[in-house]
Amino acid sequence: MTNGYGPVEKDRSVGEWQAGDGKVITIQGSTWPKGLGVHSPSDVRYNLGGACSEFTAQVGIDDEVGNNGSVIFQVFADGAKIHDSGTMGGANTARSVRVSVAGKQELRLVVTDAGDGATWDHADWADAKLTCSGSGPTPIPPLAASPAPSTTPATGTSSYLSERTWAAMTNGYGPVEKDRSVGEWQAGDGRTLTLNGVAYAKGLGAHAPSDVRYNLGGGCSQFTARVGIDDEVAGSGSVVFQVFADGAKLFDSGTMTGATTTRAVNVSVAGKQELRLVVVDAGDGASYDHGDWAGARLTSV
Repeated sequence: MTNGYGPVEKDRSVGEWQAGDGKVITIQGSTWPKGLGVHSPSDVRYNLGGACSEFTAQVGIDDEVGNNGSVIFQVFADGAKIHDSGTMGGANTARSVRVSVAGKQELRLVVTDAGDGATWDHADWADAKLTCSGSGPTPIPPLAASPAPSTTPATGTSSYLSERTWAAMTNGYGPVEKDRSVGEWQAGDGRTLTLNGVAYAKGLGAHAPSDVRYNLGGGCSQFTARVGIDDEVAGSGSVVFQVFADGAKLFDSGTMTGATTTRAVNVSVAGKQELRLVVVDAGDGASYDHGDWAGARLTSV
């Protein structure tokens, strides 16, 4: 382990110089009980011995530095880079990392300063975990079954959007599908929602340009999902996912292609009247733009 400021912290943010002086790992208001808190430049390595199949995490800059800082998260296995987050700032929502490490001997987690110095660069590998021989089935269960980042009180209850009735829906090709990909023109002709090889039992399958709206009536606290282009288009397509509440944009994924790692959405909708889920074509036409809102759900107050 090497770290830019103090030691890497386990299950807390990096805090300041001393070991154990960090806080609960928190990215854009979402908290995680497990993970690693680092400060760029950081390099943490684990011996795998060929016994693990997959590494997953949620990455971002910890809220303890506000909207400051800028970093790049990189994952290497046996010296080959298998994930690069691109530059992330303190205002960015956590992004999902999910990569295969099957047969690999070494996992290396790197955080760089994005080229502008390391001030404020408190970076989190939230919920970082390996799936290894004897530790459980592969793939890791999707959002519906796995621990999800949340700031919702334990008294809240959640429901999937596919189990709710939307207030309005437009879609670029055929109807938006519930609990399946958009498929082709006819309703019900989609497949299992699948992003980067991971299948999801619940969610919405859309095609850009798409706009789906739900009435909340001020009774919900949080919206979560995982977004990306469905595997059925075999790496083609390019879209942007956007979330609006009462007309204000809460989330923008940036351009995602069929090769982009799945991204997490976790936004507060407390007191809001309307949720609007938009998929646009990223400016290059809508061919192959099958966008999934996987595991999409609302938590009620």
